Amino acid sequence: MKVKKFCTCGKLIPADEKCRCKRKTKQEVEKHKVLTTRRYRNFRESIIERDNKICQRCRIKYGKVNKYNIECHHIKSRRDYPELVMQATNCIALCKLCNLELGTINKLDFDYQPKELNEYV
Repeated sequence: MKVKKFCTCGKLIPADEKCRCKRKTKQEVEKHKVLTTRRYRNFRESIIERDNKICQRCRIKYGKVNKYNIECHHIKSRRDYPELVMQATNCIALCKLCNLELGTINKLDFDYQPKELNEYV
């Protein structure tokens, strides 16, 4: 007979497995807290300004100028590299579609040299 345990959500699960309840740990909550700060919002806007409010992937890879739904993408993902969340050379302006396509692969699929913010501010 397999040993079972109770998850914090109340489900009974095998002791050697994690529950699928998606309950965030305290560490995960703290990691995402920075994204709601004014400092991060200003940082994100400065990245988009630095890249002229244009999706850099559409511009470089496809030769198109896309100024719609521009977001700040982290080249090395926030999940794997939380210490790089506020580093300008780790961020790039991308449209929502390109941001979703790249996801959390921790690299770009086109040639781009990220720049520091102080060159533009």
